[in-house]
Amino acid sequence: AVILNKDHHYLGLNDSKKLLANHRAALNKDVKAGVFSYAYGVASSEEIDELNIYRATQVAMQRAIDQLDEQPTHLLIDAMKLDNDIPQTSIIKGDAKSVSIAAASIMAKEYRDDYMKALANHFPDYGFEKNVG
Repeated sequence: AVILNKDHHYLGLNDSKKLLANHRAALNKDVKAGVFSYAYGVASSEEIDELNIYRATQVAMQRAIDQLDEQPTHLLIDAMKLDNDIPQTSIIKGDAKSVSIAAASIMAKEYRDDYMKALANHFPDYGFEKNVG
């Protein structure tokens, strides 16, 4: 989850899946330095098994929102709705249409890639470092 600064220009943000890894990493660094607040939400494999991937994603997204320094007044969400009292807009292909969704998407993908690389260091036989991008 990310809250952008009103006076900052976020150039080059796009769907994280369309960015080269080095460009995405550079944007991630710039975005983290230039946003008002950001937070990550994670769901465990047990939660995914118990809830299903869609519901577990909603849980993780709500966890991220709950950790922000300030609660947002409106949520822009990529193709889903959350069960909370914050007004929200669901945008299909939102990471290609909304700067804030693109920023959150880039940050989430980089967070996940770093996590997979860390797992690869602890469990080298599984090839987790290849599960990035």
